[in-house]
Amino acid sequence: MTTPNASTPPVVAVVSSPSTSVELNLDVVGDHSASNLIGALVGFRWDQSNPLNNRKTIPTRVLGQITSIQMRNRWHEDQAFKNIIKSNKTLPAITPQQDTRTAVMKIGGCFVQTENQGNHSHGDLGGVPSTGTDVLLVDQQFLDAALRSCKEDLFYLGQAYGNDIKFPMWFKHFGSGKHGVGEAYHIGIFGKTGSGKTGLVKMLLAAYSRHPDMGILVIDPQGEFSLEFNNKPVGNQGLNIREIVEEKLGRNLVLAPISKVQLDDWNLLEDLFEGSRFFDIGLGIRGNTEREAAKSYAMQRLRDFKIHELHKKEPAIEVLMHLWRKARNDIYKTKSNWETLQRRLNHFQKEGWDEFNQRYWQPITSLFRGGIGKYRIEVLVALLTRSRSRTKPVVVLDLSNQSGFQSWSDTLQKRIISHIAEKLVENSSNTLASDAETANTLVVLDEAHRFVPSGNNFQLDDESRMLRNELKRAVRETRKYGVGWMFISQTMQGLDTEILMQLRSMFFGYGLAFGLEYRRLQELVGGDNEAMNLYRSFRDPQSAMNADSKQFPFMAIGPVSPMPFAGQPMFFSAFNGPDFTNNNTLTPFSEP
Repeated sequence: MTTPNASTPPVVAVVSSPSTSVELNLDVVGDHSASNLIGALVGFRWDQSNPLNNRKTIPTRVLGQITSIQMRNRWHEDQAFKNIIKSNKTLPAITPQQDTRTAVMKIGGCFVQTENQGNHSHGDLGGVPSTGTDVLLVDQQFLDAALRSCKEDLFYLGQAYGNDIKFPMWFKHFGSGKHGVGEAYHIGIFGKTGSGKTGLVKMLLAAYSRHPDMGILVIDPQGEFSLEFNNKPVGNQGLNIREIVEEKLGRNLVLAPISKVQLDDWNLLEDLFEGSRFFDIGLGIRGNTEREAAKSYAMQRLRDFKIHELHKKEPAIEVLMHLWRKARNDIYKTKSNWETLQRRLNHFQKEGWDEFNQRYWQPITSLFRGGIGKYRIEVLVALLTRSRSRTKPVVVLDLSNQSGFQSWSDTLQKRIISHIAEKLVENSSNTLASDAETANTLVVLDEAHRFVPSGNNFQLDDESRMLRNELKRAVRETRKYGVGWMFISQTMQGLDTEILMQLRSMFFGYGLAFGLEYRRLQELVGGDNEAMNLYRSFRDPQSAMNADSKQFPFMAIGPVSPMPFAGQPMFFSAFNGPDFTNNNTLTPFSEP
C-alpha cells in the first residue's frame, strides 16, 4: 500500500469496459487482488481537451470511491469443470490464476488544473477515460494537491471508509463573505442508538463554531448535549466540545437550562396554563365550555400585572378571587357546581395556599420570572439572528428533566420549541428586511422525530399537530432568511416527509438497512444499488471486540465536501476525539 514518503501512489486498477462519466468499471491489477479496497479513495490523472479552445489540453485529477468488487473465474462457472472441482477442489493452472476482479468506482470529484501555480478548481468530467488508464490508490499528497486552492476551508470528520486518508469536508456559514456559502440549507443526521450520531454532531458543531458570525442554537430535549457542554461526557468519544468551542474557538457559550430561561410571551403563558391542565386538574373545572371561560377570565386579570412578576402571591390571589366572583354566573350556572368551585378556590386562598402555589402556580409562573442569570428566549433569538453582530453566541437550551423542571416536561418542550420557531421566523425576516443581510444561524434539534413526526393530522393531538405545522413553516420560510436547521433522529420513516424532502445535506450512520428505513434511504440516494450495498456492509459499532476497535461509519450526501460529483454518496469513518483534534486546525475564521 502507500507510505508517507511515496512519491507516486500505487496503481491498484485500470479502467475497464463498460464505463460512464459517473461510474467506472475497473480491473483490479494482480498485485492488489488481496488488498482491502472497498470504500477506498482512488483517483486518476487525465488530460481532457477543450474543443472550443483549439483543443487545449486541461490536466485533470478525478477522485472517487470503490463501492464494490466482483470476482469471476469463467472456468469455474463452466458446468463441464464443476465435477473436476468437486473432486479435486481446484483446476490446475486455472485456480486461482484465472480469477479476475472487477471493481466499481463512483466518481466523487473532478478537479481541473488552473494557471495559478498548479492549483485546481472544480470542473466536469466531460468524457470517459480510455481503457487501461491507471487508477491510483489516493494518498494524502495526491489529495492535497487536488484541493490545494481550498485547503483553508477543509475540515475533517474522519477517514475515507476504505483507507487511512483524511476525508475532506467543508462547513461554510450561511452568510456572504470568503468563508460563506451565501445561503442556508438544512441538514439531517440519522442512525440507530449507538451509531455515533452525537459524536458526529459534536464535531459538526466544532466545525461551524469556527465562524464567529454564525449563531448556533442547540435545542436539547434529552439533555445529552447539555451534559457534554458541562464537561460530563455521555460516551467514550473523548472529545471535549466545551473546551473546543469556548477556549480554542473563543465563542461565547450560553448554557441555558429551562430553569434559567425567562419566558416572555402572554400567548405562551396561556398555552402553558392549558397544557399543564391547570384549570381541570388544579381547579377541578372539567367542562370544555367552563374551562375556556375560566381561562379567559384568568388571563384577563393576569394582564393587569407584569409578566415577570406573576410568580408572586398577589397575582395568584387576585386570579383566585376573580374566578371566585365569576364562578356563580359566568363559569357555572348550576348551583352545586359553582359552590364546589367556590369552596376549592376559597381553600386555596387560605389553608391550601402552599399546596396551590407549589403544585399549580409556581411551575408555570416561575418560568416567566426575571432576574440575574435568566435568559429571555426573545433576546437569545435576537442575539443569534441579528446580522450586524460578528460575535454571535452558541446557545445550548436544555429542555430535559435534568434542567430543573420536571412537571409535564413533554408539554413544556413542545410549547417552547413552537415559540422558538415562531420567533425565528419573525426575527430572521426582520433581519433581512432591515439589514439586507441574512440571519446566518444554525438551529440543531435533537430527537426530531418526536416533534415533527410522520403521519396524518388526525393521528396527532392538537398540541403535536400545531408544533409540527410551526416547525414545517419555519423550515420552509427561514432558509431564505439565512436560518438552517439540523435535525437529529434515530429514524427517517418516523420523520415528516416534507421535512425530510427539505434536507440538503444528510449523514447516515449504522442501523437503517432494514424494512421501510432501507427503502426510504434508497430513495434518498437515488436508487444507487452500489452505494446501498456498501452502506449495508457497515458493522454495528457496538459489536466491536473492544473500545479501541470501534468504528463509526457514515454515508454522506449533499454539499458537505468538495468531493461529491453529481450527488454521489460518499463514505467515511468518523474520528474519535483525539484524532479529531489532531487532524483539524481549531482556530476561528476572521472575515475580511
